[in-house]
Amino acid sequence: MTDYKQIFEKALSEACEKNDFSDDEKLFGIVKERTGTMEKRTFKWKKPAVTAAALAAAAALTVSVGAVANWDLAAFFTRYFNDSATQELADEGYFYSSENYAENNVPAASGTYPVMGETLEKDIFTAKILGIAGDTQDPMMLIDITVNDPEVAAASDVIGVYTQAIGTYEFENMREKYGKEFGKGVKDETDPSLFHVSVRVPPFWITQGEEVVFDIVSIHTLGLDGNDRGLSETDLAESGLPAKGNIVTSYHIDLESKAFGIPFDDVFSKVKAYNVGMQFRFTLPENILKEAPRKWYGLSDQLVFTADDTEFILMYSEFGAHSSYISLSCGIRENMEDYVKISGPEHARKFAEQFVLTADGVEYKPDIERAFTYRDTRADTNVMIENMCYLNLTFPPIDYENAQSVTLSANGVSYEIKP
Repeated sequence: MTDYKQIFEKALSEACEKNDFSDDEKLFGIVKERTGTMEKRTFKWKKPAVTAAALAAAAALTVSVGAVANWDLAAFFTRYFNDSATQELADEGYFYSSENYAENNVPAASGTYPVMGETLEKDIFTAKILGIAGDTQDPMMLIDITVNDPEVAAASDVIGVYTQAIGTYEFENMREKYGKEFGKGVKDETDPSLFHVSVRVPPFWITQGEEVVFDIVSIHTLGLDGNDRGLSETDLAESGLPAKGNIVTSYHIDLESKAFGIPFDDVFSKVKAYNVGMQFRFTLPENILKEAPRKWYGLSDQLVFTADDTEFILMYSEFGAHSSYISLSCGIRENMEDYVKISGPEHARKFAEQFVLTADGVEYKPDIERAFTYRDTRADTNVMIENMCYLNLTFPPIDYENAQSVTLSANGVSYEIKP
């Protein structure tokens, strides 16, 4: 059987060094994020022993960066972000804090950049990275951001934060080719200037045991009355987002609309962007995250079926705590006219609606809004097949490790992913 994992890793490594990538090549970033070492040791921090006196002393402290222990930080994911999946993983021990970082005596970052646990101040903001938790599909970075302008801090109960986490070489030479992650910051219950932020980071770089650049690219707040209100297209461009009207931008604007609790059409008039570029650099151990079950499929064991005259072949699956991810190839499209027949959200949604993921008899439908198709115009990803197209689906999370059977079906054809 062809070792597609090895092909993926080799192809991506070579392509990253040699090529430029256009903005619409989404799958390159997705697959590169998800490609990594398959076997790793398990790293777990231990909850410290706590005496009654220590608990009493802690209770008297305001919930802030300096007063929160590792095991308190784990509860932040549910308390502030309604993310019980990450808290559960953190409670299992898959949490690496700034205290762990300091105890490990990690070599200083290159240059004069702050590391995990140190503070960085820029514009009206002060930021500190508290830790990272989760699995290798969706690691979540926990950050505290203080807004040092009382009026701005009082204008909203939340902030929007765009971040980028990639390798040092990638950051210094091709950062514009990689996407940004959006996270919502929630105001602390006792300190009106402090916002707790949880944001996903691409797992590829942080699981390699090499230095990573974590860049807080842009911080968005609700604008103040007067001239300080309004999110411009220039703000979006400097944040690394496409221009207004683009489909991807619409997705991000929708994220901000939901985060701030304002209508979609009001985002550009009510949100203020601060393009801060607050960069941290540090190296994390290779074994701090739980391995999300994943599988690469060879030609001899792939699901093949036809829908709307398009043949789909199962390529890759991954089952994390937050979602189940499936990628299928959908044929070679050598020209844009041919690709247009399956491209665009309306086609991706139409294809996605036909799929069902079944785990131990329970059926799950994909998130239609997150389905998309992609054409690998330069054979930068997957199996080095130029102009191959892919359909990418996101399902709800399932307990893959404990499930007796997992099946992917569409149009009467089923494949047992876990027999």
